[in-house]
Amino acid sequence: MRYFYELSPQGKIRRLNQLAWTALAEYALDVADVRLLSNEYNAIFRVDTRDGQRYALRINKPGARTEIEIRSEMAWLAALRQETDLLVPAPLPTAAGEWVVTLEPPDMLEPRHCALFAWVEGRIIGNQLSRLTLRKLGTLMAHLHNHADSYRPPPDFCRTRLDQVWPFGEPAGVAEDTGAFSPRLRQLIRQAAARGQRLMDELYASADGLRFLHLDMHTGNVVQQRGRLGVLDFDDSRWAYPVQDMGIALFYLLDDPDYVALRRSFLQGYVAVRPLPEAYPGQLDSAIMARQLDLLSFVFQYEPEVDDRLREWLEQVEERLELLLAGAQRRENGEW
Repeated sequence: MRYFYELSPQGKIRRLNQLAWTALAEYALDVADVRLLSNEYNAIFRVDTRDGQRYALRINKPGARTEIEIRSEMAWLAALRQETDLLVPAPLPTAAGEWVVTLEPPDMLEPRHCALFAWVEGRIIGNQLSRLTLRKLGTLMAHLHNHADSYRPPPDFCRTRLDQVWPFGEPAGVAEDTGAFSPRLRQLIRQAAARGQRLMDELYASADGLRFLHLDMHTGNVVQQRGRLGVLDFDDSRWAYPVQDMGIALFYLLDDPDYVALRRSFLQGYVAVRPLPEAYPGQLDSAIMARQLDLLSFVFQYEPEVDDRLREWLEQVEERLELLLAGAQRRENGEW
């Protein structure tokens, strides 16, 4: 037996395809075709059935999410589908009524958790942004938060929280100079981390306002269907605060030349439905910075050595933190 990690890239794809068919056997579906769409993190398959229906099968990256976390995600999606008219994926149970299929192939060492969703038609908005689209996106997030206010999870629901400044560990170059970061970037990271820690301390001092939230609403997870926006990929959902959810969404707009106007449009769409979750000027900027620190933590968990590609990305990180810290200062001073 050859272990999965010993296979070539194409061999791994073939093996994942076999796993997909094995998982789909647990569902009451007459499957005609299975096609791998992405294997950058989780493995995502398009599934076509003989009656013309389409589904998305996700095989989770091992160790990234527990079975109870995925079951909780699916339960929340089921509630959103039943209790709102929001455009989100419909989760599909197995023939036995289970939300998750857990496979334990001997060649993979770790179990693989699989989940199935109805396909959501539409166009991913990606980088095709407009102020109108961002206003709609802000409104969509506000409606999700309205539902989260009243959501009562079933028993045996996950308790995972987004309550760490460095969820994957602090990169070694932050506490002491290892050469991973330029002196200026290191200074900016330390300033952002101090703000992030203050944010976590403030929010998680009390459970009031803690909600089960999406926490990955970037525009690659947003679909447009006949002028209506919907959100996909609830794989990062966990307990957090609305200002964190908003900060994550706004983080992914930072590199757009029209960032300030897009941010304003997003916030306008949100306040048309409910008040902003920001407790004081600059708190939202701290939440946006926290997302950048989260990604730094994630990247340096897997790539501790800085090569040219990573160095280029770190230059972008420096620009983002400069922008965020300056903007936060202006808002705190009442200038913006």
